[in-house]
Amino acid sequence: MFSSFNHFAKLCVFRGNPADINGSTPTLVFLFLILVVLFSSLAWVLVSLLASDSSSGAQTSRDVVVQVLDTICTQLFIALCIYVVLHVRRVPQNFQQTFSSYLGVSVMITLVSLALIVGVVLIGSRQELGELFAAQESSLLTNRATLLFVSLTYMVSLVWTILALAYILNKSMDVKFWHCGVLAVMMMYTPEALEIFPNLLKFAVYAIGSVFGLNLL
Repeated sequence: MFSSFNHFAKLCVFRGNPADINGSTPTLVFLFLILVVLFSSLAWVLVSLLASDSSSGAQTSRDVVVQVLDTICTQLFIALCIYVVLHVRRVPQNFQQTFSSYLGVSVMITLVSLALIVGVVLIGSRQELGELFAAQESSLLTNRATLLFVSLTYMVSLVWTILALAYILNKSMDVKFWHCGVLAVMMMYTPEALEIFPNLLKFAVYAIGSVFGLNLL
């Protein structure tokens, strides 16, 4: 497993090859679960920091759950897209290694982003780690410089992930890099642009609430 993360680190800096990755099913599941945990942590931090003064704990929890479910759906959508394009290029046997490479790179980039955001917020707010997740009456992001850093870190991580995915597709399909870049952007932003998953999740939450007589929205 350590050697796999070494390969993921190389892919993050656009070196190495997805063919060197162990694309077994246990590896896929393990990486997917790690990514969900990291996204959950990142979503909790961002929602907690950006929550308004009037936001309740229940509302914050619902926002985090929706973000996590949206992330899971998006990753499954990306997996489907990768499988389709590899099948079109007649290299479907590369799917597990390609998707494992993408998940591993996403884990590395998300881990770096999460560490930077939490570290800077803690330094800026001069609070202990435990206080970051405590219920507070006001947002921790009172410093514009901190907010700017968080926004830039998030944007850089997105661009970095897109470029890394394009590189992985380029190596897996032997297609021009800029073509793979277009595919990567479409894979990652089509659901968000069309608001496919947010609307489906809102409908699901509303339906569940209606069945049990709860107002979940």
